[in-house]
Parts: sequence; structure tokens; C-alpha cells
Amino acid sequence: MTGQDDNRFIEQVKYQLDQQADQLDEITAAKLRTARLRALDTRRPRKLWLPVFGTATVSAIVLAMVLWQIPTELPGPLEELDILASGEDLELIEDMDFYDWLDATQTKG
Repeated sequence: MTGQDDNRFIEQVKYQLDQQADQLDEITAAKLRTARLRALDTRRPRKLWLPVFGTATVSAIVLAMVLWQIPTELPGPLEELDILASGEDLELIEDMDFYDWLDATQTKG
């Protein structure tokens, strides 16, 4: 079918459906109106979920950004464990109190 044939067919179908709708008795028309209103009412609660999903999505994005910015280096005492695990010369680590004191005095003064 070409575009003109499609349009002509659609117009004929619309015309026939409109004629049949005009010939419906009142009981059938009332039932159809009631069913239509009931169908429209069932679609409304779905829109209430949109803010919930939007909030959840934004929360997930914020959480991902926060977790992404956490430093990957080991802080504080865990650095000492990293040094021990590396298998380097342990003689330098034997007197850790001295090194802690040295670090504290160098950062203060």
C-alpha cells in the first residue's frame, strides 16, 4: 500500500468505528466509560514511584563518588604492616619508637 492508500484505509476504519460507537446502547456505553476510567486510575500510582527511583539513583551516584575519592594508600599503622610484608631489611624497623619520636620532632619544629 502507498501512503494515500494507507490514509484512505485509516479514514474508513475510523469512520466505521465511529458509526458503531454511536450505535451502542446506553448500558454498553456506560460500561465502557467505567472501564476506561478504571484503567486510567490504575496508571496514576505508577507515577508515585518516579521520585523514589530518582532519589535512589542520586543516592547511588553520590555513594559511588564518595567511595571513589577514598585514598587507596594505607594510613597510619597499616603502613608498618605494608613494610613488614615487603620483606625489606628489618634492622631499620627494630627501633620504631625512635623513628616515631624523630618523625614527631621533625613535624613540630
